[in-house]
Amino acid sequence: MRNLSLKAVGVLLALLFFTVIGYSQNTEVLKSSLIATIQCDYQKILKDNGDAQFAVRLIFKNQQYIYKQESDTLFFTTANTFQQFVKDIKEGMSIIDQEDKSMSIERLNYILSKDNIYMDHKKLSLSNPALTITTSFNAYNGKELLYWLTSFEFGK
Repeated sequence: MRNLSLKAVGVLLALLFFTVIGYSQNTEVLKSSLIATIQCDYQKILKDNGDAQFAVRLIFKNQQYIYKQESDTLFFTTANTFQQFVKDIKEGMSIIDQEDKSMSIERLNYILSKDNIYMDHKKLSLSNPALTITTSFNAYNGKELLYWLTSFEFGK
């Protein structure tokens, strides 16, 4: 019985190892940057059939104590959702310096907002839909993020 348990653990570890190795070989980071607290990656993911899928991954908290049910990562796999995010950032940047303006854009996997509650009105906040994980960035970091997001053509 004990040998069976050790064998099962060995098989499980082997499967986990080969899955991790396979994933790392099939994902290529084409462009990467850390902007404020946001880790930005543009990736090319090779599928088993040889087709390539492109994705933008934005990790906006990146801390080890995040619970599984709380998402701190935006993952865009289609050009439409990615372009919508870029459009939302541009909209936020257009009012970031205006103290009397506020906004809240709610999408399926993120909320982008600017409010006038706090002393520093010149920040945008990026949150997960549950509002349990949030990061804020100022105009300078917003310009860097927008520059990074527009520095490549999604899907190429």
